[in-house]
Amino acid sequence: MATLAERLGFTRAGEKDFRSDSGDRREVIWDIDAGLTMHYVDDGISGARFFEVRGDDVDDVADIAESLSEMLRPLSYDDLLDAHRNATTLDEKKAALLRAALGAPPERDDDFAGLIEHALRSTDGQIREAGLWAATYYGLPDFIPAIQAIARDDADLADLAKDVLRGFKERGLP
Repeated sequence: MATLAERLGFTRAGEKDFRSDSGDRREVIWDIDAGLTMHYVDDGISGARFFEVRGDDVDDVADIAESLSEMLRPLSYDDLLDAHRNATTLDEKKAALLRAALGAPPERDDDFAGLIEHALRSTDGQIREAGLWAATYYGLPDFIPAIQAIARDDADLADLAKDVLRGFKERGLP
């Protein structure tokens, strides 16, 4: 990604490293233009590498993201959903769920929301934990009741669920 960013004339603005028990995350940020940045993330929690374009002007963000997508050819929405459906092991299911959340459409989508909602209500604690992480990537108010139930009823995941709820509140979700 660094080579592509340099070739496109983006200016490296910095990087952030996050460490947690669930995995490490490294984010490199490039300035594209005033109020417009590209973030490349190597996410140890999901095992995914991805980019995001952020900015004040929604149209500018969409234009840059579309151009980068044409160059990089990321997985399609169908690919992400198929990967989750075809996952057989617990680790494959968790990773596919997180990748689906990362690659979900910007607007609410029933298929992607359903994957996360199902994970949040799973009887398997590891799947519920993956569901909490997925909800942080694809934050929808729909998830709040299930996350509140985890915060209330699951001693092992209560702290993480409360952190997710705080994050939702900070992002302006009800």
